[in-house]
Amino acid sequence: MTVRHFPLHLFRESGEIIEGDWSLTDEVLTCRVANIEMKFEGDGDLEMKFSRRLPLVSDDILGEELNLKGCMTCKYFKMSGLARDMGRGQRGRCLVNSTVVELCDLCDEYAQSER
Repeated sequence: MTVRHFPLHLFRESGEIIEGDWSLTDEVLTCRVANIEMKFEGDGDLEMKFSRRLPLVSDDILGEELNLKGCMTCKYFKMSGLARDMGRGQRGRCLVNSTVVELCDLCDEYAQSER
């Protein structure tokens, strides 16, 4: 099995961006930042599990809470209930580009969600 790695952008509370990479294998999202690996199991709803656990896991491992700067936290990202069920919470739709996107993707149209 070939696992591809993609750019990852996380931000600190100060707004500073930390870069790393991410990969998705089945329902396991792996994030690598500063030579440290964090794994998140989707268990059928990766978006919900990842969004809730990333700040906690990063605080435990790195000593600071980090959040994703990517599609999942963008105000243009939408995931319907059907999409969540069918895609195991791994993908949604970009309302600007009208395309299917991965949770950790990032494009030039990114705008922080207010959720």
